[in-house]
Amino acid sequence: SLPDDDPDKQSGSIDGDEGVSAGASAAKTPVSLLQELYVRRGQTPKYDLVQIEGAVHEPTFKYRVTIGEFVATGCGQSKKKAKHSAAKAILEKLIGAQNSGKAGAGQPTIPDLATEILSPYDDGIQGNPVGVLQEMCMSRRWPPPTYDLNHEEGLPHERSFTIHCIIEGKHTETGA
Repeated sequence: SLPDDDPDKQSGSIDGDEGVSAGASAAKTPVSLLQELYVRRGQTPKYDLVQIEGAVHEPTFKYRVTIGEFVATGCGQSKKKAKHSAAKAILEKLIGAQNSGKAGAGQPTIPDLATEILSPYDDGIQGNPVGVLQEMCMSRRWPPPTYDLNHEEGLPHERSFTIHCIIEGKHTETGA
């Protein structure tokens, strides 16, 4: 389980008993939405790290989240990604139970937009391309790639970076 100072575990207040409005849920993560919906009902989602597999440079984490009789798991390349994946999976199960009339007596109303919420830790990149490139260089007996910061811009809380990746001092690729 993650430490209690995890910002995803902070709960806010929600007005009314019908759950979170569509406007409010749009800014939430799966973990924070789940936390807010249940904590005020005296239930806390329980997260357990159940598995770590894969190479040291490219691990896959698996978390299980439990709320009452509902259980779901999620995987990711980081603990946070896995935790958010598990939270999203259980939100989908809870919505399924709600829509089929099988929701528990104390279950809050889950907003339909809950399944569209994205984790801020999901960058859309599958696997670990940096680790794959590193292994490719090693297998060819090349020096490891170097990464140079070319440009940065934007406000401190939303910086944008341009990086040069250089292999053997002659192959260069730029990414932002």
